[in-house]
Amino acid sequence: MPPASGAVEAFAAVARSYCDLIEQVETLSLETVLDRLALLLPRLLELAVQLQSDEPSGDVTGDEVSYGAWRERYVAVNGALGNLGDYWTTMEVGGDQEPEVVNLPLADDRADIWRDLRAGLSLVGAPETVVDAVWEWRFNFETHWGAHAVEALRAVHGARTLSPRK
Repeated sequence: MPPASGAVEAFAAVARSYCDLIEQVETLSLETVLDRLALLLPRLLELAVQLQSDEPSGDVTGDEVSYGAWRERYVAVNGALGNLGDYWTTMEVGGDQEPEVVNLPLADDRADIWRDLRAGLSLVGAPETVVDAVWEWRFNFETHWGAHAVEALRAVHGARTLSPRK
């Protein structure tokens, strides 16, 4: 049974907007990039939770983004963010041990989310592969890009407060 088309269309539209932003980051001001990320990240999180995923067809996968393409986006995003490109966080979300504090590049979050969303977008155009697109988005949300988006949203908020506003 295909997923509800309204939820899929809404998610796909926001995913496209996010991917477009990452693919055009070199041409935009820092303020524009941060403002658009502050709008797109929570929307992606909200809509991903609403995606209802059936099992994939088993024989269809999205177009894999090469390491070279990922690296190109990473470098572009890192350059666009300048000195606001790193943030401090912990990798643990619970437990009894004091978590280790680490410094992470925001560009890694941005590029990883882009890679995971782009793969699903390559499938959503054909009705027979929509289930596979939704499964890929939802699976990667739960196992990978969701954590990147949550961490990045906090870092983007911090960067927006540090960035000079016009």
